[in-house]
Amino acid sequence: MSNPVSNGAGLDENLANQEVDFKGGKLSLADDASPFFTPNDPKDESVMNVDIPSLRRANSICGRTETTPLPDTIQDCFFAGKRGRMEEAVNDCKQKVLTESDGKVQGVWLLTEVDHWDNEKEKLVMLTEKMLVVVKYDFVVERIKESKKILLNMVHSVQSGLFEYPEKTLVKPRDGMGVKLSWNKGQEPGLAQLWNPWSQTIPWIVLTSHPLQHTARDAKTYKVDAFQNAIVQAIKTATGDSNLNVQEAPLRFTIHIGLSSTVFNQSRIGFSRERGGVSF
Repeated sequence: MSNPVSNGAGLDENLANQEVDFKGGKLSLADDASPFFTPNDPKDESVMNVDIPSLRRANSICGRTETTPLPDTIQDCFFAGKRGRMEEAVNDCKQKVLTESDGKVQGVWLLTEVDHWDNEKEKLVMLTEKMLVVVKYDFVVERIKESKKILLNMVHSVQSGLFEYPEKTLVKPRDGMGVKLSWNKGQEPGLAQLWNPWSQTIPWIVLTSHPLQHTARDAKTYKVDAFQNAIVQAIKTATGDSNLNVQEAPLRFTIHIGLSSTVFNQSRIGFSRERGGVSF
């Protein structure tokens, strides 16, 4: 199959505790270079002078490793967190999106997709034996809006790390870790694709944890690290463990102004929520 991604027709830590040394405003990690790390002991003087809002690298800036929980009044407005909504969504997608040829379902998560314009969008992610299925699901009216399938044997790279932006960006760096799956074989998309915020042909997907990770009963369903472990293993199984590049490195976003994404993300337009008595 030449096209690794198919759009649905009409369907719309075992982390090694790395020591972090900050010198001259740059971030260097002891041992192997890795964005994964845990906060050092508060007494460690190498961390006392860190720029708290973000982590700085040469000519760039990254968000924090951990996200801050939203206030309860905001968390309660996510329809996905209401009792029974996730279960109904998963059953709906299994019946209307998945086919027998996709293979058995290996796992289901509700995550946040960060598109190439830095917009955050709530996505139901289903991992099968052969496919990664990404669904935009409206939890308000309980309806599938769109879906796409990514062949596991076409994914050649799994990259995980902090979100990185240009040093002079006006965007507040996103906190938390992200996972990027790529199937472009090193070929970058053209300007027409990159400049189109609605492009469906970008040959990668970036996912991070859902805000409900801090309050939901089954927190792992909303955490990207649980998804990362499963997707790496599934790809290796589907491909016979051949040529999959798994790396830890910051996820670079070349967003300098980001006015539209800032408004989009702060308003949480990409999520199914209740807004002043109106739900969308």
